Amino acid sequence: MRRRGLTLTCPKCGRIKVLDEEDAGRSPRSDQVVAAKAERRAPGSAELVMEQGKGGPLPRFFPYAPRKNQQEMMSLVCRSMMTGDSAVIESGTGSGKTVCALAGALEYCIPNDKKIVYITRTNSQAKQVMVELRAINRKTRVRGVALQGRRHGCLMVRHGGAKEVDAADLAKFCEQRKARTLKAQDGGCSYYANFIALDSHVFLDYCQRALPTAEEFVEFCEERGACPYEAMKDLTSQADVIVAPYPYIISPDIRDNFYQSVNLDPKQSVIIVDEAHNLIDFAREAESFEIETTLADAVDKECRATGSFKVAPKLEVRDLCSVLIDAIAAAAQKAREKNVRELKVSNDYLETFLAEKLDVEAGGLSAIAERMMTRGEAIVQERLKKDEAPVSATLALGDALFRWTQAIPSRFVKYAHDGLPPSIRAYCLDPSASLRAFGDCHASVHMSGTLRPLEQYADLVDLPKAVKVAYDSPFPKENRLVLYAEDVTTEYSARKDEGNLLRMEEHMVSLVRNVRRRTMVIFPSYDLMRSFVERDLVRKLGVKVFREEQKLSQDSLMRMVEDFKSHRPKGVLMATAQGRVSEGLDFPDEELEMVIIVGIPYAPPSVSNDALKTWCQTRFGEWKGIEYAVKVPAYRKMAQAIGRLIRSETDIGAAVILDKRAKQFAAYMPMRPSKDPTQDVVDFFSMSSHR
Repeated sequence: MRRRGLTLTCPKCGRIKVLDEEDAGRSPRSDQVVAAKAERRAPGSAELVMEQGKGGPLPRFFPYAPRKNQQEMMSLVCRSMMTGDSAVIESGTGSGKTVCALAGALEYCIPNDKKIVYITRTNSQAKQVMVELRAINRKTRVRGVALQGRRHGCLMVRHGGAKEVDAADLAKFCEQRKARTLKAQDGGCSYYANFIALDSHVFLDYCQRALPTAEEFVEFCEERGACPYEAMKDLTSQADVIVAPYPYIISPDIRDNFYQSVNLDPKQSVIIVDEAHNLIDFAREAESFEIETTLADAVDKECRATGSFKVAPKLEVRDLCSVLIDAIAAAAQKAREKNVRELKVSNDYLETFLAEKLDVEAGGLSAIAERMMTRGEAIVQERLKKDEAPVSATLALGDALFRWTQAIPSRFVKYAHDGLPPSIRAYCLDPSASLRAFGDCHASVHMSGTLRPLEQYADLVDLPKAVKVAYDSPFPKENRLVLYAEDVTTEYSARKDEGNLLRMEEHMVSLVRNVRRRTMVIFPSYDLMRSFVERDLVRKLGVKVFREEQKLSQDSLMRMVEDFKSHRPKGVLMATAQGRVSEGLDFPDEELEMVIIVGIPYAPPSVSNDALKTWCQTRFGEWKGIEYAVKVPAYRKMAQAIGRLIRSETDIGAAVILDKRAKQFAAYMPMRPSKDPTQDVVDFFSMSSHR
C-alpha cells in the first residue's frame, strides 16, 4: 500500500519520485481475504475435503498420483493436526515426505484458519518446499512465502552498505535506518522507502503467481529497488505456508519477534520440521555460548575510546576485564597441564575467581553484567547517531556474563577450552527453552530419513503424546546392500593394533580396486583420516582421490564434489562423518555407488559429550541414557552417509562398515556380517546388472 508523502528512490541512479496520494492500489480488503479462503474451505472437518483417489481417500492438496505409503502419511499428518498432537515420522529420501506433510497439514489448516510454519536447515531444503507448493497450487490454490534472515534479505548488506555490521546487530542498524526514512531524514534506507512506497499488490501478485523461492523473491525486489526482508514479512499475514530457517522457531528471541511481527498466536500455528535429526543438536548449539579472552581485550580497547566506567562501587570495568582474562587463562593453563583441550570448571568458577581477586560478592556478577549491558546499549545508540556500526564489545561481554550467571548446572556444563584464543564455555545439555515452541504451537510434524529410534527423538524434544511411525523405503530392498566386516574395529583399544589397522587398510584397497565404482570413504574423524593417509593409503588405492579438508571453504568443497562426480575413471572421495559431505548432498545414479564407513562414528571423549551422557542417564535411566547420548547419534551419522547411495528407485548401491560393533545397529537398519566384503559387493553388483 502506498503511503502519503513518501519518496520512491532508485538506489542505482538516485532518481526520486514523490508520492503524495494513496491512489495506486491497496492491500486486499479483509472480506476479500476471507472470501478467498472460503473458496478453498469445505464444510465440516478436514476429513470431508478428501477426494477419492486410487487405493483410498486422497487429500485434494496432493498433486501427484500417490505412491507407496504416501496416502497413509498424509492421513497421519492430518489426524495429528485434528487431535493437536505431534507426529514423528521416519521416511527415506525420495518417499515424498515434504509434499505429504504439506498436503496433510493443509487439509486441516485451511478450513481451520491455522498457519503452517515449515522450518528448514538449508536453502536447498527451503527451495524444495516451494517447488512442492507450486505443484500443489496447480491443483488447489495455496499461498506460500519463503523467508530468509535479515542479513540475507538486506540489500544494503548485499551492496556493501552494511557489511561491517554483525548479524546480531543488524536489527538495530535496520530499525534506525527505517526510523530516519519514515521521518524523511538523511541517512535513511532507500530500499525501505521504495518498499513502503510501492503498491503491495506488486509483491502479492508475484508471490501468488510464481510462489518464488527466497532467492527468487530477493532478485524480484532488487530489480525494483525495494527491501526484500520487509516485503517478505508483509506477505506472511496472507500466506497459508511460511517457509523459514530453523532460528525463526528455535532461537527464543527470534521466535518471539517472528510471531509478533506476523501477528500470529503460536496456538494458531502448525510447525513442520524438515531433516529433524538435526534439530536437537541445533537447539543445543543455539543456547550454548563462550567467553573468549579477546572479547575482554575488545572491551578494554572500547573503554579507551569511549571512557571507562564503574561496574561496581569500587571496580572499574577495565580492572574487571583484566581479571577475567586471568581467570580464563588460568583455567586454560590447567587444561594444558593435564594434557587435555577441555577441562570442566565449577558452575561458579568466574564468581569465585572474581571474589578472590576483586572482592566482588558471590552474587554480584549478574549486577555487573547488567551495568555493562546498560553502558553497551548507550554506546550502540551513540554509534547509530554517527552512522557507525551499532556494535559494542561492552554490550557483548555483559550479555555473555549475564548468560553465564543464568546457566544452571541442571541444564549446562561449563568448561575451559585451551585454544587460540583461550575461552570458557557453557554447553547446553537441556535445550528446553529453544524447543518450547513445540509445546506452544497447535501441533507439529517432525520428519527425517534417519530418526530411528523414534522414541529417543520424542523424549529429547519432549513430545509425550507424539504419534511415531517409521515407513519402509519405497525403493526396492534388493537395490541396496549393507555389510559389516567382522575382523576389524576402530574402538580405542585397537587403534594402535597394527594387525587391525592393516586389515582395515586391506579392506579399503581391495574394495576400491576390485569393485571399481564411484566410492565415498567415511572416517569418524579427520585425525583417523590423516593417520591412514600417512600410511600411504592414497597411493595404494590406485585411483584419483578427493579429500574433504577441515578448513575447506564451501565453494571449494562444492567444486571438489562436482569434480568427484564427473571424474573418469571413477575415483574416491574421502570425507568424515562429522563433515559436510556425508549429509545433505545428493549423489544420484552413478555419482555414488559404494560407501565405506571406517569405524563407528562415536563422538570423541570431551567435557560436553561426557556431561551429555550423564544428563541423559539421569533423566532417562542408565542404559537408555547411553543409547540416547552415545549410540543413536553415531548410528544416525552412519545412516546419513549410507543414505547418499539410494536417491531413486533406479539407484543401486553397497555400503561396507569396517567395524564388527555395527552388529548392534541391525535393529535400526537391515545389514549382515561379511567375512569377505569385497567378494560380497562384487557379487551384489553382478547380480544387480542382470536384473
